[in-house]
Amino acid sequence: MLKEIPQFGATLSEDQISFMQAFTKSCRHTIVSMLKNSQSGHPGGSLSSLDYLATLYAFILSQTGEQIVVSHGHISPAVYSVLAELSYIPKEDVIESFRKFGSPYEGHVSRHVPGIFYGTGPLGVGVSAAASFALAEKLKGTSRKAYALMGDGEMQEGQVYEMINFAAHHKLDNLVLFVDYNKVQLTDKLSEVQNINIPEIFKAGGFEVIETDAHDFQDIWAALSKAHHSNKPVCILGHSIMGKGVPFMEVDGAAYKSDWHGKPPKPEQADDVLPELKPNEEEYATIQSIQQFIKWKPEANHLPESLTKMEVDTGEPALYDNDNTTDCRSAYGKALADLAERNPKVLALSADLKGSNMTKFASEQAPAQHIECGIAE
Repeated sequence: MLKEIPQFGATLSEDQISFMQAFTKSCRHTIVSMLKNSQSGHPGGSLSSLDYLATLYAFILSQTGEQIVVSHGHISPAVYSVLAELSYIPKEDVIESFRKFGSPYEGHVSRHVPGIFYGTGPLGVGVSAAASFALAEKLKGTSRKAYALMGDGEMQEGQVYEMINFAAHHKLDNLVLFVDYNKVQLTDKLSEVQNINIPEIFKAGGFEVIETDAHDFQDIWAALSKAHHSNKPVCILGHSIMGKGVPFMEVDGAAYKSDWHGKPPKPEQADDVLPELKPNEEEYATIQSIQQFIKWKPEANHLPESLTKMEVDTGEPALYDNDNTTDCRSAYGKALADLAERNPKVLALSADLKGSNMTKFASEQAPAQHIECGIAE
């Protein structure tokens, strides 16, 4: 049974490791079950990311509710399985309705599902969103972290490099990014598609890089503990195996074959492994023991009616008559600056364009509310 949630810097106890082993075993059973039913989805990366994702949700996010963005949103089976194991969403519903019409459990994660803060699909976008969450916490003066996960092939997206530069420039020491380094992407192994040096890219960009065994819970917790006390943005590079925990997938993943990136198991293949993945009574009781320690629960599944509930003081509109004409972008820039002065939560962002899109007025009148992103998408 789980006796307590681990503290940062502590060594995981035997009961904490046993809990995580049972927890992720049950998650793998859910993943295979949902893909058997849907006959569609992405098992490979779901299984290689799972041990880290489960540790993060079970031991950190269940306590704090800190924001997380899963940038490679196609690993939704892993995300939904973890949320179900924490009783944030109903497990049977996930298994039965994954990827079916009208179900909130889409192939890519979305905010329809409680416990998911940002919907993702296009690769590279999620890490940028996570960096913005981290900066928002800084601006609010909190000590909260923002967490992100991404695939290693996703590193080929240009937007990821923009995020790296942005995070370093704004000193986002509260950003913790996990890269699922299984060395396989959709069509082939990473080294054949584009042989990039991921750790050196992050180091050159000002990140602290922590390499870890993504299937060793002790190692994962040590990496998260070190990241918690870093004074830089952190990249946890998780050495993983695509399809980990499902024997016929894992053997291909260990050989860097991309077979199981986006191919579900056939029903008979799933039936062969499901009995081995089903928790026994003792394991099930161990999994349930976390319920007494959960402090944070997500809101009910719904999309917000608007992106923000913030009330805005709009002031008085500026009027330009025939004797006092101006160009549209200057009028826009001055209106934005006026809104920023009236509303401390109104921000202006610029991609090296403040003199062109006229966010320069906000930069001059409310400098703390102007964010320079550099030349970026």
